[in-house]
This record gives sequence, structure tokens and C-alpha cells, in this order.
Amino acid sequence: MSSQKIFSIGNITSNDGTMLGFRRIGMGPSLVIVPGTARTSAHYIRLAESLADQFTVYIIDRRGRGNSGPQSTNYSLKKEQEDVAAVLKKAEATFLFGHSYGGLVALDVALEYPLMKLAIYEPGVSINDSLPIIWISDYEDALVQKNYCEAHKIFLKAMGVDIPDEQLEEIIQAMSQSPEWEETVMLMPTIANEFKEAHRVDSTFEKYKGIEAETLMLTGTLGTEGFIFFNKMATQALESVIPNLNTLTLQGLDHNAPDIHAPDQVAQVLKDFFL
Repeated sequence: MSSQKIFSIGNITSNDGTMLGFRRIGMGPSLVIVPGTARTSAHYIRLAESLADQFTVYIIDRRGRGNSGPQSTNYSLKKEQEDVAAVLKKAEATFLFGHSYGGLVALDVALEYPLMKLAIYEPGVSINDSLPIIWISDYEDALVQKNYCEAHKIFLKAMGVDIPDEQLEEIIQAMSQSPEWEETVMLMPTIANEFKEAHRVDSTFEKYKGIEAETLMLTGTLGTEGFIFFNKMATQALESVIPNLNTLTLQGLDHNAPDIHAPDQVAQVLKDFFL
């Protein structure tokens, strides 16, 4: 993609020695973006480009993807938090945006790092088991067997995709012939680890009362019934504890607005908040 030529590529070393890659673009105060599950820095190029006229944007490749090192056997949210803090320090940034699981990571960062402003889009905060993991055993078995199409089907159905199995299998078979499939397969092992971590910290949202940064929580209105329920639970919980929080509902947008469907619109909202 020609637009990637305007990005510079950098890397730093996190506390545990893991190499972390990132993309950088733009001029102005530094803003760090933390991608969601099954996402790399490349998925946020359009968002970063839309922000680059007013910010120096850093998009992290979280561990297990892109130019970064592996998640490792002792993977944890704590390590993710340390990774983001290292990039924030490198960028001399006090502005942070996290999407989905990246939003969960960003919330933990805000408890430890002196941010001025934090923005999150539909963060992966599980409340009273609103994020089920019963599917993960079958998913990991499929990965061990290298049945990546079956693993992807299990994941999509767990996320509430309501398509008959035969039709869903046809869709996934077509996906497996695309150039993007290799990256999808590469990211599959990271998905299970991240869902396990999000579930491990289920209903620990009370700790976020310690966030001092001005915080903007964004949420869309579209999605499966399960996603809407999950987002409602997370939104209500965070609204009850984060002291300086404003929630903004973006009509007609879904969970993948920042990375796929509406990055320009999300970028404008972020500009209004961070400037």
C-alpha cells in the first residue's frame, strides 16, 4: 500500500526484553494507539493518517504480531501495560487511545502512567462473565490440529456471528484463499491468550476509580446482540467508577469503526477530544 511509505518504522525493548515495533506518522503532540485483538498496526493506518495533520501518531504492534516479539508463555495484561508505557515514554506522549482489548490495556496503563487524556472505543472489559470463554478449549484444539478454518469458525460464532454453519464455512474457505489469510492464521494464537486475560480480570472494574486522566469512552450502536450486551455492561460499569469520564455514542457505527468502517469519523472525534 503506497500510503504506508509516509510512515516510519521503529522499535524499542520492553521491561522483559521483548522487542516492540511501532509505526509513526505526523507532526504535533504525540498520540499512541493500542490495537485490539487480532489486529496489527497496519489495521489502523487510515485512522493514523487522519490524525497525522495534528498529532505525531504512534501505532503499537502489540506483542505477538507485526514487528514485535512473541506474547511468551507468561503473557499477561501487566506485560501489555509495561509495553504501552515504554512506547509512551519513547514518544514523550500523554495522549492514549485504545480499541477493544487495546482499550482494556489502555485502562490499566492509565492507572500507572501519568496520562493527560485517555480515549477508549468499546473496551474489552468483562463484567459478571459477559465475556464467555467456554469456546476457547475447542478453539485451541483446532489450532493444535492446524485446522485454522475450523478455529476461525469457532471464534466467529463465539463473537455472535449468526450464520448457518454451512454458509459460514463457505465464507471462511473463501477467506483462506485471500492474501490476508496468512496474517489471520499468525494472529490466531494471540486471541485465546487475550480472551483468557480479559476473563481473568472479570469484574475488577472498581480499580479504575483510580484513573486521574480526562477520559472519553466511545461506543457504537451496531453489532450482534451479544456485542451490544457486552458493551452496555462495560459502559455502565466504567461510568460508575471513572471520575472524569465522558461517554459518547456514535450512531450507526460498529465495533470495527476505528480500524475498518469509519476511521475518519472516529479520528475527528479524537481530534476534538485531544486538542
